[in-house]
Amino acid sequence: MAGIETEETCPRCGARVWWRLSVEGTRLRLDVDPSPAGTVIILELAGSVRAKCLTGPELPAQQEAWTQHVCARKEGPPDPNCVPCGRPMPGEIARRLGWTDHPGCDQEYQAEVVRLRIAKRAARERSGSRSRKGAA
Repeated sequence: MAGIETEETCPRCGARVWWRLSVEGTRLRLDVDPSPAGTVIILELAGSVRAKCLTGPELPAQQEAWTQHVCARKEGPPDPNCVPCGRPMPGEIARRLGWTDHPGCDQEYQAEVVRLRIAKRAARERSGSRSRKGAA
């Protein structure tokens, strides 16, 4: 297969995928099997194998091409949403740890952060006033 050596499993959906560096140097995750609708071709440039994303007039591909992997979610419960902000949370972690909100959205956590900032500011101000008194 045109320069694609390693196969991995997508950690999210379990599909077989290949990682390939693009001509620009970014990492692309490609589906293992070539596709007639593929928009990514494999090139050899200066001795290294790279992927090139085709656009506009370069399409359709005139050689074997692959599609970038789009993760198909596994069957199961949807990811939970954060109670305070309503945004999605990382599902597996939230379920495993029993989270109902992002740590930054938790009001008790936010209150503790504010208390710590106030204490640090007060400590800085106290140490600053001591150094000014000693300089006088």
